[in-house]
Amino acid sequence: MAAETERIELPGGQWWLIRTRLTRGMEKAITRASLAAVPQLRANGTPIDTPEAMTAALMSNVGAVDIGGIEDAYLLSGSVAYSFGETIDMATIDGIDAGVIRSVLTRMYELYNPQRLSEEARKDFTVRPSQVT
Repeated sequence: MAAETERIELPGGQWWLIRTRLTRGMEKAITRASLAAVPQLRANGTPIDTPEAMTAALMSNVGAVDIGGIEDAYLLSGSVAYSFGETIDMATIDGIDAGVIRSVLTRMYELYNPQRLSEEARKDFTVRPSQVT
């Protein structure tokens, strides 16, 4: 089955083609990046056993979160093609105007975040300190 895609038109005739639906691989990459972004939370001994506890820990340690790693996971796993070259890689992406990247990420967040976990799944989701490494 072909992946559903959306083309984002960018200034100067540039474009970016992204997936509109999360794949299992995308979800895993984003989750891994999210957990890797907060290793300090485990070190401070705060129990992280509910989504609310994770949110509280994140909010109290915002400066320690590696947002770039999470954004990289979105960009690498959600991109199908773009007009900036044949290969989708961080070396190319890091050389693109930040405003363009922000536009692409904004659309990715709009599409993927509601898909990440249903409300029911969120109720059952638990992050244990041993999972945050």
